[in-house]
Amino acid sequence: MRARPYVLWVMAMIIIALGTISALVAWIDPYGQRTATVAGLNQLKPALVDSTRLFAARLIDRAAPATIVVGNSRLLVALDPDDPALAWAPAPRINACLGSASMYEVRRMVQHAAAQGALRLVILAADWDLYGTASGAMPGWSETRLAVTPDGRAQLFHRWDDTAACTWSWTAVHDAWNCCSASTTGATDRIDLLTGFAGRAGYWQSRLAEHGHRGVARWMEATWGKGMSGWQDDASYRAREIRLQQECALTLTTAWAAGAEVRVVLAPVHARWLSLLDRLGMLPAWQRHRRALVETLATTAAAQSHPVPTLIDYAGWEGPNAEPFPAEGDRTPMRWWWESNHSQATYGALIAHQLGGGEGPGVALTTTTVADHLAHQEQAK
Repeated sequence: MRARPYVLWVMAMIIIALGTISALVAWIDPYGQRTATVAGLNQLKPALVDSTRLFAARLIDRAAPATIVVGNSRLLVALDPDDPALAWAPAPRINACLGSASMYEVRRMVQHAAAQGALRLVILAADWDLYGTASGAMPGWSETRLAVTPDGRAQLFHRWDDTAACTWSWTAVHDAWNCCSASTTGATDRIDLLTGFAGRAGYWQSRLAEHGHRGVARWMEATWGKGMSGWQDDASYRAREIRLQQECALTLTTAWAAGAEVRVVLAPVHARWLSLLDRLGMLPAWQRHRRALVETLATTAAAQSHPVPTLIDYAGWEGPNAEPFPAEGDRTPMRWWWESNHSQATYGALIAHQLGGGEGPGVALTTTTVADHLAHQEQAK
């Protein structure tokens, strides 16, 4: 065979092979770009745990939500958009919370959802630790996969931004292999491909079967406590607080400009978690954030001639937050908690019911109630 035809033949075979692999990876879909799965082949997608920013952006594209839940992993795990207690919220409903989210990322997700044209309700978890990095974004974030730029200009090809990375990269091939390997177990994924909810009990029950609630809580507290212990109450820390307030105000403005209502939540944490913050000396900052958030909501609403949005605080030392942890080695299921930083969907149902106007364990905070609430919390600890 002459050299030139042989080289062309080899190149054609390589292209066909790469195309076949790319098509196979796209069909396996390790990053949840589609909702269809085949049990035993690709229903379990381990890569989603580290790809929530990619998945949430594509979920918003697919669903064009009327209701969106945004914040960090606390509501990602707790608030199920399909829960009957949330039926009062306009459909379609999705959970686009991000693990370890920054408030900047939250605002951009609201912008992305607003660009779809159907947004009517934003449930915003404005937790005190949504400061993020100096840039405001966390690893895995991409501006170009969103429908608009930060200043509102349309990005026409955003839906294809991750196509190469999700099909042609070695990482995608590796994640597709893991997807198929894991799916042979017959388990279900921890993230719902239709709603984004990540609190499916199967994942957590497998961890609890091995470590118990107390063991998982101890691991979470040790992991996050190391990071929180570095948050010194200095000029740098205060600057992050100011940025959080500014981003929160911009998030409100973005939602209101799209014609959407905003209801704000301070997500639940167990009293055990607050005790950790107290030992680390971070409880004053946790309390200060509540006062600052109340002020931010009031001043932003006044500037926009808009009613002040509902703000309900679910973190505290009482009620479901004081549920006793089983003893060491005890595998008895808890009613409200997976561990001290993440509540179950049972708690999320209480939140959904109260946000819809019912009774619940949260405390509504306003400029006239926040001081008494914090004083009561100080006494209750």
